[in-house]
Amino acid sequence: APGALAEVPVSQPSAASPVAPAGPAARPGGDATARASTPRRAAPATVPLTVHVRPYAQRALLDGVEIAADQQRVVFALPPGLHRIRIEHPCCEPFEREVDAALAEGMGELKVPLGARPAILRVGGDPATRVFVDGRPAGTAGDSQREPIRVRVPADGPNPYEGEVTLRLEPPGRLPATATLRVRAGQEVSVPAVLAEEPPR
Repeated sequence: APGALAEVPVSQPSAASPVAPAGPAARPGGDATARASTPRRAAPATVPLTVHVRPYAQRALLDGVEIAADQQRVVFALPPGLHRIRIEHPCCEPFEREVDAALAEGMGELKVPLGARPAILRVGGDPATRVFVDGRPAGTAGDSQREPIRVRVPADGPNPYEGEVTLRLEPPGRLPATATLRVRAGQEVSVPAVLAEEPPR
């Protein structure tokens, strides 16, 4: 009818196609962005410890791993924590020490004079020959052939790893023989049979 309002049909949602409820709004950036923004931990810094070795380090080890060879100045790089350093030389007793990296930072450097090992002496000839080193009895030639005589390097000499001792041999039925013997730490010295003249009758 004239002047009447026309009815506008309103569409209803179909039961076959339900309207999905709106989910929570996604956060900007997602998980990938969150992972990328996580700061990485920096690797722990090492502390240098310089060790001056006398005579020198044939091998230097940190926690059982060789890090240097044939060096007089060895630089250990210590990660945080407690570590064991070891210095070796065939002429000397090995040096070992536990070092904490925090304490090493304050030390900076360390001087290590290695302790000399005794020389080893073997005497040939008659096993009954008596052996004296610097005037002190050291056994017999036979003793030295079974087990070497240990001869310490004189501590009062100019070189703590090399020096001279007086060796006196007294073979049975012969004149004694005296000689100056040069010994080096950790090395073996062999003295041949003494051919001393028989005493006059």
